[in-house]
Amino acid sequence: GGQGCACPENVLLRSLLSEILLNRDEAVVVDMEAGIEHLGRGTARAIDTLVIVVEPGERSVATARTILRLAGEIGLHSFAVVGNKIQNQEQRDWIAGQFPPGLITGPIPFAPLNENGDGDSMCP
Repeated sequence: GGQGCACPENVLLRSLLSEILLNRDEAVVVDMEAGIEHLGRGTARAIDTLVIVVEPGERSVATARTILRLAGEIGLHSFAVVGNKIQNQEQRDWIAGQFPPGLITGPIPFAPLNENGDGDSMCP
């Protein structure tokens, strides 16, 4: 982790995040693109807690495990895993069983689209 792309965009993002997170007393939530790119590029190096969103599937869990490994390589040590698109207790339990105890912070239930293409009316 941290040894990848040196393109100008990621250098700027890494510098900006480092400035905001290390040199200012501010809280920032950064919604990064899914995957491991930000860890390989080191743009996530200065964060306090990495929240990893996982869907109930092998590929998503494998990606989350890679994220945890790469995050550790760049010095991150605080993680939270959130189950996403959870349809039942079986999926919730399965995701919880894929990670160390205490890492799972909770589920986000699946919300099917309605006829308007919006999420379930119970979800804001």
